Amino acid sequence: MNTNSIPYWDKVLQADDILRAAPAGILVFVLCIAFGYTWRAIKVLPNRFTPLVVMIFGAIFNLGLNWEQADRLRFLVVGFILGFAAWATHRLIIKRIEDKFGGKLDEEEEPPAKPTTTDDYKP
Repeated sequence: MNTNSIPYWDKVLQADDILRAAPAGILVFVLCIAFGYTWRAIKVLPNRFTPLVVMIFGAIFNLGLNWEQADRLRFLVVGFILGFAAWATHRLIIKRIEDKFGGKLDEEEEPPAKPTTTDDYKP
C-alpha cells in the first residue's frame, strides 16, 4: 500500500504520534468521555446508568493500559476516579456548552406548544 497516495496521511501519522506520547491518564479521561457519548447515542441503553458505566469503563481501560504493572488495584481505582472525573467534567462543563449550542444527542426536539387563545376557553 502506497501511503503517499492517501490524502492527509501525514496528519494521521502526526495524530497517532501525539496519542502514543500522551500519558495513560489523559487517554483514559478522553476515552471515557467518548464512551459516555457512545453510550448516550444508543437509545436502547438507559441514560441513568451512564455515570456508573463510564466509571467502570475507565477502571477497566486504565487497568488494561497498565496491566504489566505490579499494583493493579491502584490502577483500577485510579481508572474509576478518572471515569468519575470525565463524567463530572461532562456534567459541569461540556453539558453547558451543549445546552448553549443545542447539540444534545439524547433528546429529540419537541414541537412548540400551541399558544393559548380565548377560543380555547369557550364552553
